[in-house]
Amino acid sequence: MDKRGEPALELGTNMDGVAEQLVECMRQGQAMVLATIVRVKGSAYRKEGAKMLIGQDGQLFGTLSAGCLEEDVMHRAKEVFTHGKAYMYTYNLAAQSDEGWGKGSGCNGVIDVLLERLDWGGNAQESNTWIKIVKEIEEGQPVFLVRRIDMQSQHLCDGHGVNVHVSTMALSANQQVIGSVGDVHLDEEWTQQLLSFSKNEATQPTEVGPQMLYFLDRLQPKYAAFVFGAGPDARPLVALLAQVGFRVTVVDPRSAYLQEQYFSQASELLMMQPTQAREQLVVPEGTYAFVMTHSFTWDVAWVQFLREQPVRYLGILGPMARTERLFAPDSVPNYVYSPIGLPILAQGPEEIAVSIVAQVVQHRNSRCCLPVAKLL
Repeated sequence: MDKRGEPALELGTNMDGVAEQLVECMRQGQAMVLATIVRVKGSAYRKEGAKMLIGQDGQLFGTLSAGCLEEDVMHRAKEVFTHGKAYMYTYNLAAQSDEGWGKGSGCNGVIDVLLERLDWGGNAQESNTWIKIVKEIEEGQPVFLVRRIDMQSQHLCDGHGVNVHVSTMALSANQQVIGSVGDVHLDEEWTQQLLSFSKNEATQPTEVGPQMLYFLDRLQPKYAAFVFGAGPDARPLVALLAQVGFRVTVVDPRSAYLQEQYFSQASELLMMQPTQAREQLVVPEGTYAFVMTHSFTWDVAWVQFLREQPVRYLGILGPMARTERLFAPDSVPNYVYSPIGLPILAQGPEEIAVSIVAQVVQHRNSRCCLPVAKLL
């Protein structure tokens, strides 16, 4: 609650490959339980929007905490698989007893976790909605969701869980509406909310009564990252970018540098001259690009190519004076970061990679649409 007693909007994000795993589950027709943090009061290791997938064999994808909740959530998922109903569980990490969920974790909050079964072969509206949502992700497109979580029944399934009814409506990147929150008039209102949410604008959920949680969320496929230059300093950068959830492509015309043994975590290695890029290289919208060839001539060519591409972030190795020469006679655009990385006095390839990735994570998590929850 804020100082006026109004429910506060909370922010969070999820970038651990759950979206891609949803695609694999749909392709294989494998039922899963999706666990999502939909509300946090106080402090917690993960915030609203954090997700975890649980398979019927107990396999886990993603995390919800620093290890406090996963075992219990996996146990609760068995009930969801058995009954097919959605449940919301409340975990009090602030409890001081020996049985407290957050004991030893440094957390001091209360977390609500929504568990729901995702099936791919049924004809139920919710199943069809999720199939359409995941197909958008399969195409590499983000999807913006609103979840209507009806808690009015208050049917307790155990000491800290309640059976809920969930309706999902989504907005695709091309503004196609998918699903419904269960009411035609509310659908129209929430379509506008989702449009605002997709543009990073502030949203004001519509109040329709007590015990109804509307949760705005975003499913984002991994952002693309292109690293132009495969020198030794690119190796730790590519590895770290992959570890924090980017789909990394390394581009360099030199076969001796562009070796899988150096870039085992890259999604793709492209041997290419800058002059070939306009005909052969497709740069997805929202790409993060890094120019670090250590050749002024090549850097100029790559910068000229990237100025015509829909990049979200362009990091250029070297001082700003050099970068200004790369763009001359034009000014340097505001999406260009040079010198690249946060100012942490980094020395050597590994530390410089840490500074770059820290800046990129900060940029990604502050620029993307983050989940918002509000109790109505």
